[in-house]
Amino acid sequence: MDRTIGKNFIYNFLLSASQLLLPLITFPYASRVLLPEGMGSISFVENLTQYFMLFSALGIPIYGVREIAKVRQDKEKMSKLFSELLTIHFLVSMLMALCYWLLAINIAKLHMDLTLCKIGIGFVISNVFTIEWLFTGNENFKLIVFRSLAIRVFCIALLFLFVKSPEDKSIYYGINLFSLVFTAIINMYFARRYVNFRWKNLLLVPHIKQLLILLSITIITSLYVLMDTVLLGFFSTRIQVAFYAASLKISKLFLIIIGSLVGVLLPRLSSLLHDDKREEATLLLNKALRFSLLISVPLALGIICLSKELVMLISGKDFAEAALSLKILASVVIIISLAQIYYQILIPLNKEKYIMFASLAGVAVCVIFNLILIPIYQHIGSAISTVLTESIVTLLLFIFSQRLIKLTFPWKLLLQNMLVGFLFFGIRNLTYLYTEDTLTVLIVTVSGSVVVYMLLQWFFIKDHDIRELVQIASRKYGKVNV
Repeated sequence: MDRTIGKNFIYNFLLSASQLLLPLITFPYASRVLLPEGMGSISFVENLTQYFMLFSALGIPIYGVREIAKVRQDKEKMSKLFSELLTIHFLVSMLMALCYWLLAINIAKLHMDLTLCKIGIGFVISNVFTIEWLFTGNENFKLIVFRSLAIRVFCIALLFLFVKSPEDKSIYYGINLFSLVFTAIINMYFARRYVNFRWKNLLLVPHIKQLLILLSITIITSLYVLMDTVLLGFFSTRIQVAFYAASLKISKLFLIIIGSLVGVLLPRLSSLLHDDKREEATLLLNKALRFSLLISVPLALGIICLSKELVMLISGKDFAEAALSLKILASVVIIISLAQIYYQILIPLNKEKYIMFASLAGVAVCVIFNLILIPIYQHIGSAISTVLTESIVTLLLFIFSQRLIKLTFPWKLLLQNMLVGFLFFGIRNLTYLYTEDTLTVLIVTVSGSVVVYMLLQWFFIKDHDIRELVQIASRKYGKVNV
């Protein structure tokens, strides 16, 4: 593995781990202080704000990474591209902010939380200047990670200091905005290392077509991702929705870890494919495919093994029934991790039309199977439908991407990882012989499983990729004696 990619993976993994762990600290505190009504208001406005941010971005977070990676050796071209994309994002965001404001003052349910909506408008505008696509395109993950970690820890301190009662919901949401603004200021400051912003001779129109295609893909993908919950709400009870939402949230938390690998691939692949270095790109993708299975398979088996404990710890005993749907959704971790690899082939090669086709197929499959299975199996039916939908989408992405770059699927590695992963169940059962405390079982099983998995991979399977990753980590953070 390229040493730079290895280090970027480690940096991005640290960022992903913080995204996974920090909400487990902040959410329980905030929900207990702000109570369901306060958290409900914030969630409502936050979801609305996310949609305005989605439309404002126009696909720039993906498009920007790809295009910056192509021209990063030429500061003049990169400065021009950066200026054009930042200008487009700013103009569209101001229009979206105006629409948001008009809705907030004219719709009663929004006007009730007008202060939160004002903060939401701040998110829409501030998001323009976070420009993480510039740093990702230049493969500067170190800045992104350590800046993000520092800001998140600082904002956690602000949360505990200033959010003390249900009336502090605006302060809570405002702290989140402060985090984004602070990030934007730091990023704009460091952007000067790479680009110089300019106002003259900007060509905005040539970017619009590709941006609209990427935006359409994002909207369609969001449609089939959200559709199952909506249909379950229509054809079942709110309790069933709660069970499914809990299991879905837990399973997707672990996808953040997989994203730490995929996030470092796009800029390098865009650069390699732009320079017509297909052989190097294929080697990198094959290695990424192996790494993906190396991480996703034990994660999926770990979720199945500890589904009851995860639900009890994160959602509480009232959500115990969600454990079964969580076991079903665990396979999504493997399926989506593979899909993300295939995305990294289609996006750099400007084959977004294939992604759109696969996403539309996903919408159709999602609707059909949810309508068939929900009346019979309730939240379990939604979980099965999600697995089927993601499987069809991933299969289509695989077929399309193989036409462009042929990857070798590591079936042997998949089987080896699954066999090793089955030992997790023995560790959990052994732990239960000594204690039935949920947290203790979770900690001991996870710790023991990680150690067993790494040792078997290192000494018996002798996996080259794990050895390479450990060597990169040891060079970066000090010697590791193994």
